[in-house]
Amino acid sequence: MLMKNKLFSGIFGHFFIRTSIIQSFTGLLLLLVVLPFFNRLSDEMAAEQGRTFSNSTLAATYDALYKKEFSQIIDYCMNVMRDTPNILMIVYSNRSGEEIIMTKDNWTLKEKSLPYYKIHFNHDKALLIGDRPYVISNSHNLFSTTKHFEFSTPVAISGQEWGVITVSFSQEAYFSIINSFYWAVIVFTILSCGLSLFLFFASSSKIRRQISTFTSMAKNLAEGKLSTRAPETSIGEIGELGKAINEMSSSLQEKSSRLFQLVQIVEQTHDAFVLFNKNLNIVFVNDAVTSITGYPTDYFNGMHVVAFSDALNLDLADLLREIEWMEKHKSNPPSHDIVISKQNKTALPVEMRLEFIEDSEKSENHLLAVLSSITERKKLENELHQLAFFDKLTGLPNRRMFLDHLNQVIRFSHHNNQSFALFFMDLDNFKYINDSLGHEAGDALLIQIAGRLKDIFRSSDMVTRLGGDEFTVIIENTKENAQFDVTLLAQKLLDQLATYPIVIGARSFTVNTSIGIAKFPDNGLDSDTLLRHADTAMYAAKKSGKNRYALFTEDMNSDMREHIEMESALKEAIRVKDQLNLQYQPIVDLKTGALVGAEALARWHHPTKGLISPSDFIAVAEKSDLIIDLSDKLLNIAFKQAQIWEGNENSPYLSINISVKQFAKDDFVDRMIVMLQTFQINAHKILLEFTESVMLDSTNETFTKFEKLKKVGFQIGIDDFGTGYSSMGYIHKLPIDILKIDRTFVVDVTNNNKSQAIVSAITKLSSTLGIKTIAEGVERQEDADWLQAFDCNYGQGYLYDEALDIDVFEKKYLK
Repeated sequence: MLMKNKLFSGIFGHFFIRTSIIQSFTGLLLLLVVLPFFNRLSDEMAAEQGRTFSNSTLAATYDALYKKEFSQIIDYCMNVMRDTPNILMIVYSNRSGEEIIMTKDNWTLKEKSLPYYKIHFNHDKALLIGDRPYVISNSHNLFSTTKHFEFSTPVAISGQEWGVITVSFSQEAYFSIINSFYWAVIVFTILSCGLSLFLFFASSSKIRRQISTFTSMAKNLAEGKLSTRAPETSIGEIGELGKAINEMSSSLQEKSSRLFQLVQIVEQTHDAFVLFNKNLNIVFVNDAVTSITGYPTDYFNGMHVVAFSDALNLDLADLLREIEWMEKHKSNPPSHDIVISKQNKTALPVEMRLEFIEDSEKSENHLLAVLSSITERKKLENELHQLAFFDKLTGLPNRRMFLDHLNQVIRFSHHNNQSFALFFMDLDNFKYINDSLGHEAGDALLIQIAGRLKDIFRSSDMVTRLGGDEFTVIIENTKENAQFDVTLLAQKLLDQLATYPIVIGARSFTVNTSIGIAKFPDNGLDSDTLLRHADTAMYAAKKSGKNRYALFTEDMNSDMREHIEMESALKEAIRVKDQLNLQYQPIVDLKTGALVGAEALARWHHPTKGLISPSDFIAVAEKSDLIIDLSDKLLNIAFKQAQIWEGNENSPYLSINISVKQFAKDDFVDRMIVMLQTFQINAHKILLEFTESVMLDSTNETFTKFEKLKKVGFQIGIDDFGTGYSSMGYIHKLPIDILKIDRTFVVDVTNNNKSQAIVSAITKLSSTLGIKTIAEGVERQEDADWLQAFDCNYGQGYLYDEALDIDVFEKKYLK
């Protein structure tokens, strides 16, 4: 039964049933069309036999009939009937109604009966054979074996109509032909259907097995078993189907693999993914949304963007404006930082990115919102903000905040017609304490000085540590002609520092300071002038005996003369060949100790004054335009040395300091490219070091210059990082390769918790951004070990070597 169901079901059963119906219909049609032809042919054959037999019998018995010798006729006819099996009866009928009826076994003579031929003559069934009519009486069933024919022929004797001879004969032979035809058609139809069934079954079994294989494979694919493959041994359409299914399976497997990877990424990421449909209803969130928002994932199912915004306390108007902007410009907006409200009402800083995502059929856009927690980044930014605007040792505002605030006060005072004073202070005996008791004692002293300064001045007066032992104070809103008030405040400061010694450990020190005072607007209208004049007044106070203050006056020329003399001598040193040169201090890998770089440091050998400190002559150069000429000269020396090292496989990269004014020139990048071409050196072997002050003017033009330098191949470094101008906002945007951690954070780092926190924050930030770090001023092995442990890459300092003349450096490190 199961076999029957399988055989007659499906596409092959469908074809077989229809083929059988067609074949049966064809057999029936054959019977209906050909049968009348066979019947007619049989009748004609019977009529021809009857005519032939009647004529031959009449011819044989004509004489006996003429002589009326009926016994002779009877003998002849009965003999003929015995010899001819299908002749059943012969009847002679005359016009008088007399008949001789003969069969195979007997005969009968009847008198005065109606003429036999008249009784049976039927014009509707009369046919003409030649010119003689005959009558066929056919009373039989289609399948009857008693069917017979009667054939009547007129008899004339001597030209006179005598009567009729009638022959009755069996049509069994003819009927058997028709019967055979019937059965042949039926058997043919049955055999055709059987043969069709056999052929269909035989030819379809392999195809059915292949289709069954494809069906099983399709079910496996539906169940996710995408590694399933169909055999490709078949030929023709089945083979092509197998190949197409395998290609589909491979494509599905590849897409499924990518989809699985994507799902893994989405589910394992710490970023929250929120997908909105075109109606701005949420259709998907990943598991990270719970850790970001505090809400379970099903809380957001189907939620509209308005409810979503309300749940996280977002600015709905801003969000909708962004979406409208995206639809208008067909672009994704830049990511931005926002603060969301979690389920427990705590605030969480996140970075939000919005993107349009097209579905596979591109019928509609989905909006994807990605929320990334930036808690750690904000923490680092706050730490770096502290580094950028506050002195890490004293907690006072640093140089950057001082300059920003000074410019603000200048603008405000100018607009409101007010005046203010600027104090510039330098401790008189700090170097003695620092050198005799060490850096820890010096740091403790600076911390206590900072505390006293904050106590002396008003909260509205900004107290700043510029660096080292230099402090400034901006005293706002001084009265007109308030010289007495300002000097009184300066004297109060001097008295308090001198009256109350500072205790460090078991020792106490009296600290003296020199104060220079410049006033706005009398002594300058811009920050550079005011700071320079206050600095000049401070040096005048020192020269007049220290521990005193001095108001800037135009006749303070001694320092200016020294400045002018040094500036003139420096100009001459730039012009001649022998006074200015470079020394090279090695930079080593903290892990391996291998040489990786060398910093080119400027040295000035004055013909009469000897070696002049770079801190002195570079400051003079910075205050004038000489810094550009000086930098160009030193760059040529450095590039020439890099050219010499170009062929040495063991040569380190060369670190060159670039001044702010030199970098600010419009043609700086072009000049650097020309120098590369002139000296034919590999730009990657050159590290250009910029001070953090470059970031103060981090405009698009600055970024463009850095990008061009980076594209050429130069390495980019930031020098003295952490001393006052650091900014997270710029560091991650600039193409920086190396950060040099300032020596103030490195010296004795193992014993200074604050320095450790700052250095670890810098190295962590640098590692995150893919930036290498160099620690400056490494003097102790334990400091180097600590720096290495906290992922600092390179070190530079007296622990490894001092700055060396080129011949000494090459002999020691390159040969």
